[in-house]
Amino acid sequence: MSDYINIEKTESVLKIGFNRPDKKNALNGAMYFAVRDALIAGGDDPNVRAVIIYGAGGDFTAGNDLKEFLEFASSNQETFPAKEFLDVLIPYSKPVIAAVDGLAVGIGATMTIHCDLVYASEETRFQMPFVNLGLNPEAGSSFALPQLIGYHNAAEIILLGGMVTAKRAYEMGFVNAVVKQSELMDTAMNAAQRIAELPPTPIRLAKSMMKKHFTDKIMETNEKEFRSFVGRLSSSEAGEAVQAFMEKRKPDFSQFE
Repeated sequence: MSDYINIEKTESVLKIGFNRPDKKNALNGAMYFAVRDALIAGGDDPNVRAVIIYGAGGDFTAGNDLKEFLEFASSNQETFPAKEFLDVLIPYSKPVIAAVDGLAVGIGATMTIHCDLVYASEETRFQMPFVNLGLNPEAGSSFALPQLIGYHNAAEIILLGGMVTAKRAYEMGFVNAVVKQSELMDTAMNAAQRIAELPPTPIRLAKSMMKKHFTDKIMETNEKEFRSFVGRLSSSEAGEAVQAFMEKRKPDFSQFE
């Protein structure tokens, strides 16, 4: 488990919270594994009817922890904690609700694609800055995102790599509703409790039927993206992006073809 993950079961709802606010809830390996294990335990617990994932302290998550991210880029590790987590989340059988506040960057944005309901506060900003970093999309997003919101909206998010407001995300169909920050957790909890009151087998069956045509393809895409992502980490373009970040300057990609 991780000291930076809050896990709480309220009646039939499992709540999993990222709690590293001083780092904008950036996710390290221990946090990924803790969330993965909590999801597995919740899936095996017949008393858990729905899961809420949220971020404490004003942000959902700023994505991968930069220090670990750079260490992974220079290592020969074969286990990528983020992928271990996604391999559980993507085919998860029970309903998952994301309560998104503040920053939702990188995997903080892409993981919501695999949640069943997504509620965002008015302060939420989504970003998938993979191309900005000389990398490719992850979490099966290159397939799943166009399926979810249409190709042109997906291209706006992925190819431009900029921040997307909660209002714009709602217009795209990326979130179910935008609510006041003070109402976010109540909104997510009300939805989870509504699900918990319904018969569990039809809920899981309905989710499976809606997603069965996509889950295998998303898992396959996630695997391909991961292999490419790992290769891109050592690319010259990714190197320039990291160097520019460390030097607090704008990266220069003009020399690349």
